[in-house]
Amino acid sequence: MFSIADSLGSYHRGRPDFTVSIDGRNAPIKTDGYHHLFIFNSSFYGLDLSEAVIKRLYENYRCLLLHNSALATNHFMFPGKPDDPPFVFDEAGVHVNVAGFFRVTRIAVDAFLEEVDRIVPSSKQAGIIGRKR
Repeated sequence: MFSIADSLGSYHRGRPDFTVSIDGRNAPIKTDGYHHLFIFNSSFYGLDLSEAVIKRLYENYRCLLLHNSALATNHFMFPGKPDDPPFVFDEAGVHVNVAGFFRVTRIAVDAFLEEVDRIVPSSKQAGIIGRKR
């Protein structure tokens, strides 16, 4: 699901017409990496996470899970309830409610697919993919 969010964010990288609210400011998705997860604060996911939390999610979940099949110390994923928030915070870290994360990911993908013909063709990501053929 983190890879899906990363992918959705990548299609909005460098778009001057697309910003999300991060820490009280309108922020574009400027670069790859954790900036792609700014998509969490878009209408696709409808979350309101700080940049610091987004960066932690990227570093401690997306990257470690994808590249190492591991989680950072004091960070865990749990099979919570679908209607509960996807991310839970405590003094130890940010934790992932898998059922809640799945719910918001399905909503985000459905919303993205409704706009795919407008978003993808003019995205930088489409150009990158086109060069890899």
